[in-house]
Amino acid sequence: MGNMRVDETRVHNIVDIIYSDSDKLQFVRELVQNSIEGNASRIKISYEKQGFEMYGVKRFLIQDNGKGMSVEELGEFLNKFSSSGKEVGVDKNYGIGAKTSTIPWNKLGVVFVSWTSEDDPGALVWLHEQRSGIYGACEFLDEEENVVEVLPLDQYYEEVGYEYGVDFRFLREDWNHASGSAVLLLGNNKLEDTFNPQLLKKQVSKNEYMRYLTRRYKNIAVPIQISRFAYSQSRDHQATGEVKSLSTLNKKHIESSGVLIRDDQVSIEWFLLKFNRTLREFHFGSGFIALENKNELFQHRSHPQTWRAFGIHQKGIWQRLYIVIKDDALTQNAARTALKNGDTHEAPDFAAFGEYFRNNLPEYLLNEQRKLIAEKTNNLEIDEYRKRLASEYGDRFNDVLGPGGAKKRTAAKKTRAKQGELEGVTGQNKTPPGHDNRKRKTGFPIWRWDGDHEEGSVGYWVPPSRQFPDGCIFLNPAYSVFTEIKQRFASKIGEEYQELGAGVINNTIGCDFVTKIAHALLHKKIARWGVRGVNEQLLSDGSLTMISLGLFGIEAAIEAALRRELKGGFLG
Repeated sequence: MGNMRVDETRVHNIVDIIYSDSDKLQFVRELVQNSIEGNASRIKISYEKQGFEMYGVKRFLIQDNGKGMSVEELGEFLNKFSSSGKEVGVDKNYGIGAKTSTIPWNKLGVVFVSWTSEDDPGALVWLHEQRSGIYGACEFLDEEENVVEVLPLDQYYEEVGYEYGVDFRFLREDWNHASGSAVLLLGNNKLEDTFNPQLLKKQVSKNEYMRYLTRRYKNIAVPIQISRFAYSQSRDHQATGEVKSLSTLNKKHIESSGVLIRDDQVSIEWFLLKFNRTLREFHFGSGFIALENKNELFQHRSHPQTWRAFGIHQKGIWQRLYIVIKDDALTQNAARTALKNGDTHEAPDFAAFGEYFRNNLPEYLLNEQRKLIAEKTNNLEIDEYRKRLASEYGDRFNDVLGPGGAKKRTAAKKTRAKQGELEGVTGQNKTPPGHDNRKRKTGFPIWRWDGDHEEGSVGYWVPPSRQFPDGCIFLNPAYSVFTEIKQRFASKIGEEYQELGAGVINNTIGCDFVTKIAHALLHKKIARWGVRGVNEQLLSDGSLTMISLGLFGIEAAIEAALRRELKGGFLG
């Protein structure tokens, strides 16, 4: 048995170390990158048909129509970390990535088949684990009975792959007959399904290869076709889709885009995709922030905290926004899974990137966020309304949240459902037949910043009615307390965020008012107050005025809301 080697150095330890440092789907990138470097104009990822027809097993197969490798070049590929004519290095290592990312989890073997226009029909190399932790090449007998590790395909004999149900000569097809390569992953046992991405990554999409490559490459110039994985083992299903990338999308898919360039030439490019089928059709997944190096994307970030550091506070924006940072001072690590500073070896400074983007936030993104906040402020649905109040004011008000919020009501509904009182209805939130759920009270009134107000009036209270089932508070935006609150915070809000900040303040004030009114409504059940007492004393215009004077005590709540919604726009 031959040993895979770098000159005279044993490499099995290096293989295991690099594999352990790599992403579980890194092998897809390595095999695709090999095809790209081989000048392929078409790449196909699928499962191998012969093994499926004989054993019903789906083995990962990648094919291309690149320039291929001759018998001599396959020998170089086998025995060195660099193919013939290429410099050795972590970013110039044609072949090593393919070997280190595939062999440790394909102990039966990884078969490389390649051919050129001058070397027809080509040859194959079969790398596998010879014994625990030791990797090498399968040995064959050529026509002259010599032991070889690179087997020319014109000396191929059927017994080579018969046990696995594969004739490796048929990995060469009509579309790549002139020149090309193919790589087949045999797994750890004869019936292992190496095409299933869940073999390496649990709880992932069945189209994870598509998503991985879409998020790995910023621009894909070579058509890459990927078969859609089918869980059924009873039929052959190889419907294919083509990998897309951010740079290949057009105006049909992109709502807006742009680029910011710092003084040190670091560029921050952004793409805001439209809310249509683009995200699902092209498998981008939710928006992300990533670093770019040599057309590849690294260290994706999608946590809300990171988005806020970049000045993006609205989920409706960050779900479809993609930010790509290109810094030439960053280089790839040995496993090609992350970037680091080439001089200091420190991790990239996402905080600095975020601060620059936040301070120079594109006008389009700023306006889109303003729209979303305005919609939230003026058009809250009842359920969302309750959730927002609960998040703003905590568990203190759970007893007035009405159906769906009060613990006692929820427990009672569960009990009734178990006893079968609501015939034909299952689940605690189901509506009984003939019952209009819209008429059910929530315990929280709504508020409006309008109405016919007398001068100096804070507003007025409209009791529950057909139009307003929980009542409504009409607030006067010109009332002195409200204007003074806004003036207090005006100097702490960035100039371009003034309108947005005023909306946040109005929203917080409204939440405070309806919460206190909800408490007043709750007191109708208390004997010493009663319905009349509450209506006359706690729901009067004079009571609203007293509530407004208490707004000076919720400055901390307003400040917290401004910090959360405006982030970099709040200077306090």
